[in-house]
Amino acid sequence: MLAPRGMLGEKSLKIKSKKKQLFIGLIRNIGILNKITWQASSEFEYNEIRSVFPNAKIRVASNIPYAVLDKEIDLKRVKYCNRINFFVVLRITPVKNLLFSIQLLKKAIVDNTELVFSIYGPVEDVSYWEKCKKEIDNIHFPNLKIEYKGEVKPIHLKEELSNKHFLLLPTLNENFGHVIVESLSFGCPVIISDQTPWRNLQYSNVGWDISLADEKRFIEVIKECIKMHQEEYDSMSASTSVYLREKMNIDEIIEETKKLFLN
Repeated sequence: MLAPRGMLGEKSLKIKSKKKQLFIGLIRNIGILNKITWQASSEFEYNEIRSVFPNAKIRVASNIPYAVLDKEIDLKRVKYCNRINFFVVLRITPVKNLLFSIQLLKKAIVDNTELVFSIYGPVEDVSYWEKCKKEIDNIHFPNLKIEYKGEVKPIHLKEELSNKHFLLLPTLNENFGHVIVESLSFGCPVIISDQTPWRNLQYSNVGWDISLADEKRFIEVIKECIKMHQEEYDSMSASTSVYLREKMNIDEIIEETKKLFLN
């Protein structure tokens, strides 16, 4: 059983593409694929796997984010107009597009606002992180604070997000998006790209999924969130639990996972 975890997405394959294409060609030729069953965490990832390995044996079973198992989450956050806390939890690699997030915030910030962006997660690509740090060091706005908080254990995530308002993740590719589900689980709406299984979020009042080609729209949404008042924010935050209940049935997911290992 092999779970590619988004590594077969089109934009993921473009990063260090020569090395990856060499490896894919190798495993096609040695016949090992005949012994592999692939696990896709969504229909979105099913199509990604199928596009690279047309004859692959694939079974779909969703992931189970840690936060969804917590049945007592009820966080209320204070949201003032022109004050906001964004966050992201990620592996710091190019596919997560952190550099783009930093650049978006620098373009969205205006006078008489206060914006904090908290970054959580391990540095997996040191050279990419150096680019991000250089962009952070070149911030000349006293009202824009970007802070790296290091890694956070799942058990501590609820506490860390107790004063955060929105997830910002314009990712290049997500097969599932644990942090997206966990953010929604904690009542935080999300601003993400359209390269995940989580789509049409605005219609459910839980966030936005925006084309990576539409930088202007990302900036507009960020500014909208900055100006958002308490009542509107409370409405979005309350919608997240309703949305997840509609999208994720934990009992069904557990049964799907068991079936992965049946002949």
